[in-house]
Amino acid sequence: MASGQETILVIDDSEAIRVKLQAQLRSLGYQVVLAETGRNGLNAITQHHPHLILLDYQLPDTTGLDLLRKLRTDGNTVPILLMTAEGSERIAVTAFKMGVRDYLIKPFEPQDVAQAIDRALREWRLQREKEILLGQLQGQVRQLTVLHRVGKAVTAQLDASNLLERIVEASVFLSNADEGFVQLIDDNQLVVRASHNINPLHLRELSKHTDYELATRTIKTNKPIRINSERDGIRVQANYLAQAVLMVPLLVGTEALGVLTVAATTHRRNFDEGDERLMQMLADYASIALHNARTYSALRETQGRLVEAEKLSGMGRMAASLAHEINNPLAIIRSGLELVAQQHTPGTALGDLVQGLDEEVARIARLLYTLVNFYQPNNDGVPPDLNHLIISLMHITKPQLDKANVKLYQELATDLPAPNISSDACKQVLINLVRNAIDAMPDGGKLTIRTAHQKGQIFVNVEDSGIGIPPEHRERIFEPFFSTKGVTGTGLGLSVVYGILQQVGGAISVESIVDKGSNFTLRIPVAAQRSQSPDLDSDELLIG
Repeated sequence: MASGQETILVIDDSEAIRVKLQAQLRSLGYQVVLAETGRNGLNAITQHHPHLILLDYQLPDTTGLDLLRKLRTDGNTVPILLMTAEGSERIAVTAFKMGVRDYLIKPFEPQDVAQAIDRALREWRLQREKEILLGQLQGQVRQLTVLHRVGKAVTAQLDASNLLERIVEASVFLSNADEGFVQLIDDNQLVVRASHNINPLHLRELSKHTDYELATRTIKTNKPIRINSERDGIRVQANYLAQAVLMVPLLVGTEALGVLTVAATTHRRNFDEGDERLMQMLADYASIALHNARTYSALRETQGRLVEAEKLSGMGRMAASLAHEINNPLAIIRSGLELVAQQHTPGTALGDLVQGLDEEVARIARLLYTLVNFYQPNNDGVPPDLNHLIISLMHITKPQLDKANVKLYQELATDLPAPNISSDACKQVLINLVRNAIDAMPDGGKLTIRTAHQKGQIFVNVEDSGIGIPPEHRERIFEPFFSTKGVTGTGLGLSVVYGILQQVGGAISVESIVDKGSNFTLRIPVAAQRSQSPDLDSDELLIG
């Protein structure tokens, strides 16, 4: 019996046979198409795409074997039963070699025809199922091969940006989607970090918003979201519509790192469970690789800090040794100068010389003090009122600012919490940065100091409109003894700042444009809650 509405084409020049077969096949549940010549038969094949052909060996315009040969040459594999009144063994052998399913000799009984058709269609169905399954298996093997290669590539990739680009490209390819993108959680918002084939309008739409409803739902549930539209499309975000969307979370354990999304936007494409499983496997690779990349980056940063800390510690030990060796003879020299000064007052030649020598000795003493305290600033005092301290220090440095023709601007946040740093250390940091800014503006300029706080951190910006820092110097400015000021600079100011902030768990960074100015950003942890009072009476630390 027919399976569904299968179509059988009868090609025979005998009207009686055509009519008889039509009646029998319809009674068995088949749709029947008739043709009396080879040409008509070819037209019927093109128009109706039959599931089986009953083909007469001898036709008015060709033979059944010639027609069969043409069909096979054209790649048509439809099952064919050859009908003939001759019963030639040679014809039968040739027909079977060419792929005929069965061979019927006229006149034939109805049950013979029914059995031959049922057998041929059953074999054809099995062959088709085998081909479909084989194709699916080969497709899955290709997908898994690509997935394996992608997995090896991304898990070995330690650069997060390159990693994300590879992940998105692979996800679009494996899912047969039109476009894809990765969003990562950054400061509790989802931000697009990589995309592939995405429409520029869609990318702009994604960049304008961070409140992605579907992506947020994926993060909250830690489960994929698969939506296939039957009509008007899916609203991914505002003006971003897609025909089908598949989103999978990027997870490390239960921690969500972001969302991987693929979308069909230009053609009808429904994502199925297989696509979802494949994307989850890819997302697992991506999550592990992204976690590894972040861990590697953190390790490198920690290693860099350890190297820098060891460098600063070594300089501190060297400074202590130098101070010990120099202080004794320096004290003797200064005592001698004091004796001479008692006998020769300023205004005389020798008195002026002694005064100048005493000032130089004092400068050496101040430099030694800086070196000794280079990596051990006093951080035992009560945390200062940072805004009050800045205002106080600006009064102290006002003569220097006026002399350098530098205008001072302050933008101080209200309700600023106490920083986890002593008053003395904070003064040392700020004085160094202000002096550095003044030196960077030999022709005058603008100095702006800002304060802010967010999430347990205090931020201080010291921005100048000076000469800026060349790119080749930017990575070295916090190194001990590195200076661009020639003989007038010790190269310790910024490295002292770096060391102090490292000790209290803070950090310093710089943005600079040559001939435009520099902006130093300090990050200082908020101090634990305790009583505080402004410490504004300490003497200014003298930094060489």
